Amino acid sequence: MDVPTLLALSLLSSTPTTPEETYLVEQVSLCSKASQPGLTRQMLRMEEHLGVPATLRGMSLAAACKESRFNPSAKGDHGRAVGILQQWPWWEKKYRIHRVKAPEAAASWLIHVAAQVPKVQKQCGPLGEQQMWIAAWVTAIRAPRKGGRCQQLPKHLGVLKAWQRAVRQT
Repeated sequence: MDVPTLLALSLLSSTPTTPEETYLVEQVSLCSKASQPGLTRQMLRMEEHLGVPATLRGMSLAAACKESRFNPSAKGDHGRAVGILQQWPWWEKKYRIHRVKAPEAAASWLIHVAAQVPKVQKQCGPLGEQQMWIAAWVTAIRAPRKGGRCQQLPKHLGVLKAWQRAVRQT
């Protein structure tokens, strides 16, 4: 799936809002000074369209919260990483996006994570669906490593798990 198609699907989706989604929107508003419920829901729709397991829905939100607090102008890594997901310049070339445009950045990030799933299946052997997506997530955001990143966890996952625990307690 390409970035324009995923963006279009996420805008057309009429999936009803769940209590978990409402909670995630609230958490993002606490993470970001500029509340963006439309973007938050759009990112959740993109995850859904790409087949992110329900147990990991909100992964892109957690990453954007941890990386930039949803600031599209955020800069890191000596100015090379830009936007809500702190993407390097190669993202613009590979996915033909503008890293400071949050919906484009999120779509390309999620497409890139989803594209790592077959690679992870080949490198890591049999994994459960959630572990496979976590390994794909780590593979997508870190430098390549001989043997893969089969058992590693992204730092963003801690944010997502904290949000999920809070949802269960409400």
